[in-house]
Amino acid sequence: TALHLLLVAAEQQGIARSRIEARVLDATDPSAAPLCDACADAALLVFTLSAVQPAHMATVLRLAYESLRPGGVLLFRDYAEFDLPMVRFEATGKQKLGDRLYQRQDGTLAYFFSVEDIGQRADDAGFVINELKYACVHNRSHSKAGLQLLKRAFVHGVFSRPSD
Repeated sequence: TALHLLLVAAEQQGIARSRIEARVLDATDPSAAPLCDACADAALLVFTLSAVQPAHMATVLRLAYESLRPGGVLLFRDYAEFDLPMVRFEATGKQKLGDRLYQRQDGTLAYFFSVEDIGQRADDAGFVINELKYACVHNRSHSKAGLQLLKRAFVHGVFSRPSD
C-alpha cells in the first residue's frame, strides 16, 4: 500500500519510524479526528483534494490544519484548471459534474484548481499562504500518432499554520 511504501522510503532515508504517523482515514468525515493534535511538522496533500467533492474540501483542510503544530507546513500539489485532462473532459462534455469538476470513467472525481480557488480555501481553513503558483510540466509521450508533447498544469502551494 502507499502507507507501506512511505514507511519503507523513510527507513531508506534514515528517518526514524517514530517520526512518522501514517494511517488511513476518511478525511471528508466532519467527525474524523486529526492524525494528531498539533504535533506534525509537515503534511502532504498531493493529488488528493482534487478527488474530493468540493463541499468536503474544507473538512480535509481543517484536519490537515489541526494536525500541524504552530509553524508546521502543508505541502500541496494538485491539478490546475486547463490541465490536459480538463481540456479533454471539456472536449467531450459528457463527464462534467460542475464548475471544473468531472467524473472519470472509473467513478473517481477530478477537480481542477485555480490558484485563487485553493488560496481562498487555504485561507478559510486558517493557513498562511507562503507560496502559491502554477507549475507547468511538459512531457514527451510516444503514441501511435508519433512523438507528442503533453502539457500539464498543476497548482503548487506551501501553506503554514500560524505560530502562536
